[in-house]
Amino acid sequence: MYGWAGLREQVQKIIRNCRKQWQEVVGIGIDAQGRISLVHLAYAQAWQLQGALQLPAEQAALADQAERISARLAREGWEKIPRVLVAAAEQIRTYWISLPPDMPVTERREAVYWELESQLSEASLDIEAFQVASAEVAGKADMWAAVVNREYIQEASEAFGQAGIPLTELVVPFPPDAPGCKASQSADQLAAAGWQLTWAKGAARCAVAAIEPAATAAVLFLRGLDEEALRAAWLLKRKETAEKWDYRRLAILLTGVCFLGESLLVGWDGWTLYQARAQAEARQQELAHLLPAKQQMENLEKRRSGLEQKEQRLQLLTQAGFPWYGLLVHLGAMTVDGVWLEGIEQRDEHGLEIEGRAVSYEAIADFVQVFERDKDFFPDGPVLESSGSRAAGDKNQKGDGTVGFRMALHL
Repeated sequence: MYGWAGLREQVQKIIRNCRKQWQEVVGIGIDAQGRISLVHLAYAQAWQLQGALQLPAEQAALADQAERISARLAREGWEKIPRVLVAAAEQIRTYWISLPPDMPVTERREAVYWELESQLSEASLDIEAFQVASAEVAGKADMWAAVVNREYIQEASEAFGQAGIPLTELVVPFPPDAPGCKASQSADQLAAAGWQLTWAKGAARCAVAAIEPAATAAVLFLRGLDEEALRAAWLLKRKETAEKWDYRRLAILLTGVCFLGESLLVGWDGWTLYQARAQAEARQQELAHLLPAKQQMENLEKRRSGLEQKEQRLQLLTQAGFPWYGLLVHLGAMTVDGVWLEGIEQRDEHGLEIEGRAVSYEAIADFVQVFERDKDFFPDGPVLESSGSRAAGDKNQKGDGTVGFRMALHL
């Protein structure tokens, strides 16, 4: 099966496997004469009769019978095996309820309840005082129903509990012709609630008819663990009986689920880490491609920063220093034939001294007049401090017939 149905089937299979596998059960029957029958069923390849015995008839209260059963179970070593008691026949009222055959099962059971309420009311009985069980019968439209007094159910539960052997379940037997309850009888087999029970090798035997009710109770309980419809035979209806879990298997299953979850989580973390590393490598490759451009930009930025710093320093020097550049350019434009300059020296913040030579005094006079006319640059005019063959000092003396001069200028 596939899809949702297949998934549901797998989940149900897992749940069934996690339920505790019952290996043994003891069926208990007490007849009207006080005779007790005990049947021990155990599972090997299939359910088998491991032993059966009867206790002598003794008219006693249910609590006293429970004490007798407790003592005998301890003697046989069966005291720790789950116990199922068949309800006493005198405590059961049976009915046949006529219903339409095409009515759904759930509605049939509901109709059985209300029909029983009506019939019990006619007998001055309250249905709330009874536990109801019902079953379909093959080939009949009528429903079989049984009611058991709740006081008897409570008494039986308390009696066995006080005797130290609390009941696993109290069962009302279904009619032999109910669905799944028919079974053929043979010499070496016991037919009980649809099962053919064989005797185990060396098992203690007794009359089959005497132990059949106890065996039927045990089989109805065992079948009801897997067949919910048969749980109608259970009178105590303890939820933990059918839902008794195998905690070892549950622990293994839980461990497997946790391991699977952790594996998925680790796998997801590993995949996330792999993607993160791949992205980091891709980013590193991109950075490697961009590194030359980055370095070029850094170099350009350094050069720009250096030029700015030089420009700032130049501006500071220009603002605080003497304007030599402008002065030299201006002096270069004030040329006179026959005159050349040999030195310029700064005297103070606004004055400087020019030394030069000329071919004649007339050339010196023309040179001085040029400075006198330049009132914008030299408002105070030039001052010719000395001129002559020895005017510039010994260092300027030359035997070429030129005339040296020294002139002061005020900016």
